Amino acid sequence: MARIAGERIEVGPLRFGPGGAVAAQGVGLIGAIEVTPAMGGALGFNAVVPGDLTIDLTAGSAGRRHRYEGSVSVRLHIRVLLQPPAAVLLEVTPLQPSDVSVQLQTSGVATFVLQTLGDADREVAAQVATVVNERVAAVADLRRVNLAALLDRAWDDEFGARLL
Repeated sequence: MARIAGERIEVGPLRFGPGGAVAAQGVGLIGAIEVTPAMGGALGFNAVVPGDLTIDLTAGSAGRRHRYEGSVSVRLHIRVLLQPPAAVLLEVTPLQPSDVSVQLQTSGVATFVLQTLGDADREVAAQVATVVNERVAAVADLRRVNLAALLDRAWDDEFGARLL
């Protein structure tokens, strides 16, 4: 999970709000990932990927930059599928913006108005969902584990010799 998530996530540049008047760019530093078994007997697990965000919002072409600090939490749902003859596939449910929680802190009236005008939390959540889905798609080869090849390699690496 940590290899897929990386150490940071970059958001933007993106434009939103009325007429695209608000521009945003930010960086999230990824924290410790929490993994729990899936509920209901399904073979799989859920992961929560937390991060600390720093986002710069600017209103208009000559607008002043406003910096926001905050947090993000991404909820992933992963199913474990068995594939013949002896492989495991980790199928990650595509992320929706509702799977991303964003909490941006405002430090004054101007930052509050700018955040509200552009619906910044929702826009950042949508952008994070897009970036995470792209990362998951880019590592498709890491999500399929060939157990037969692992067993063969373990056998070749003296495991078999210890049994004899």
